[in-house]
Amino acid sequence: MTICELFVNVEASEGELSVEVFDAKGNLAARSEPLSGDLLRGSVEWAAGSIARLEGYSVSLRFTLRKARLYSYWVE
Repeated sequence: MTICELFVNVEASEGELSVEVFDAKGNLAARSEPLSGDLLRGSVEWAAGSIARLEGYSVSLRFTLRKARLYSYWVE
């Protein structure tokens, strides 16, 4: 089994970013810990749930930013 990780390029020195992941039915599958700082390759840590079990399925991501800028995100 491959473990999936979500990474972000975010500038949140004075704020934060959080992520929620929803499955194809709209159910909340995972919620991240808040991230802060100027991160070129910030690894998203999960407070509840995991995205590893969703590999190969369609999902929706909701990014919530407070005093932050999201430049990119990717899954490895």
